[in-house]
This record gives sequence, structure tokens and C-alpha cells, in this order.
Amino acid sequence: MDNLDSARVSLGKAQELFLGAMDELENGQLIVQSCRINLKLGNRTAAMADFAVAQSIFTRLGAMYHLEKIESLRQEFTKVEKE
Repeated sequence: MDNLDSARVSLGKAQELFLGAMDELENGQLIVQSCRINLKLGNRTAAMADFAVAQSIFTRLGAMYHLEKIESLRQEFTKVEKE
């Protein structure tokens, strides 16, 4: 298992452990990390699903700073589509 796969597994465990114990903003941030890992692994469908969930959380919370930060991920999807 390479580093990205290990990171994905660890992130999944963290999400399970903290489910319900953390606030939505922190959950959104974990989902963004999952999106980045999936994108690096070439799991575009999973990455796009993660992105949509994170975007929904940040929109619902009015977390403009986080919405602006994840905009770079949208650009990554566009770059992958062109390749």
C-alpha cells in the first residue's frame, strides 16, 4: 500500500471515530482531504462526490473562506478532464 492509500485509510478511520463528535466545519475539512486523496489516486468519481458534499456543508454554514479554498479543487477536476 502506498502513502496515498495509507492516507485514505487513515482519513476514513478518523471520519468514523469522530462521526458525530466534531462540528460540521471540521467534517467538511476532512471530506476535502478525502477529495484531494481520491483525486491523486485517480478516483475521480469519489473525489467529485467528496467535493460536492464538502461544498454543500460549507455553503450551508456560510463558510465563504472554505468555499474559496476548495475552488482550486474544481480547477483540478477541469485539468483532469482535459488530459
